[in-house]
Amino acid sequence: MPLTLNSPEQLAFYEELKKEGKLADIYSENQHSIIENYGEDWLRELDEKHGPAYRNHLLVAQLLYWSDEQMNKLFNLFPSLKAQFIPGKHHPTILFFNLATQQILCVGLGRKNSSFYFDSETNEHVKPSYQEKMPTPYFDKFYKLDHHWFVNQLLNELEAFATSHYEWSCLPSEEEIYELLENGPNDDGQYRFSHEDSEDDGHSKEELEQMLEDMEKLQDYMDDAKDTFIQYFPNMEFYELSPGDF
Repeated sequence: MPLTLNSPEQLAFYEELKKEGKLADIYSENQHSIIENYGEDWLRELDEKHGPAYRNHLLVAQLLYWSDEQMNKLFNLFPSLKAQFIPGKHHPTILFFNLATQQILCVGLGRKNSSFYFDSETNEHVKPSYQEKMPTPYFDKFYKLDHHWFVNQLLNELEAFATSHYEWSCLPSEEEIYELLENGPNDDGQYRFSHEDSEDDGHSKEELEQMLEDMEKLQDYMDDAKDTFIQYFPNMEFYELSPGDF
């Protein structure tokens, strides 16, 4: 089905998702969170600079906690998406619908929070490779009407969250670190966690304090990413974007 979003079935589904905070119409007069950031005249100013073709061309959906009925409706409306939801594989959690270019970008996190980007129509991996020129031809087309670079911002924030959350998850918990500091060092002057034995090198007090500092920085990065996504999806369980497959 073409990405026109004008059939009664599509529009009813759109309104249902929007009410539940699962879909955002980015360049819309009704996207209040963006209006709060850019002001009441932001669309008019874009009209004057670029013309009105960009309006309502970009939808973003977060797929966390969709009902089976909603997922079935999605597949009925956009059958090509089924290829991204194979049992036993990591599934997309964010969908970008570009109604102007007829593209659906499927984005999610997999093993060790590594991100993946697929085009729904071709099922091809479209994430830029290391040191590849950005935007790639695929994204150059996708970004053409995205005058405020919202998609790029959301992808960058997702990457920041993914990396920070994985690094944060690899560290001991704050409770463990504070408990270790409170108990003091062993006879050799080193601190060791409960899972470490005397053959392990152990940690100095300075190293433990650095862990706490690193955790605080990583938490700030994650919170910044969360704040960005919550603008569009106020009911989103943001940290569930990570599949926890470490």
